[in-house]
Amino acid sequence: MAYTTALGLWAFVFKWVLVASILQRNWLPVGILVAPLPLAPLLAWWTRRRRAASAEALLAEIRAARAAREAARSDGEDEPMVK
Repeated sequence: MAYTTALGLWAFVFKWVLVASILQRNWLPVGILVAPLPLAPLLAWWTRRRRAASAEALLAEIRAARAAREAARSDGEDEPMVK
């Protein structure tokens, strides 16, 4: 909900600052607001890549723990204690 509220507030401010700046022919705020927009797909790609890497690392950790547990079982030991 906080993300949606922040996005709505940003859109409201964006619209009014952009419209007011264009009407007043003040191009600095227009440039500040519009220039980052082409970077949005790059940011989305980078975020997705980081999430995927994090998920793969977590999966590798889970697999290693399972392998260690199976190795302990095959050696005839009890379950390893969880700390």
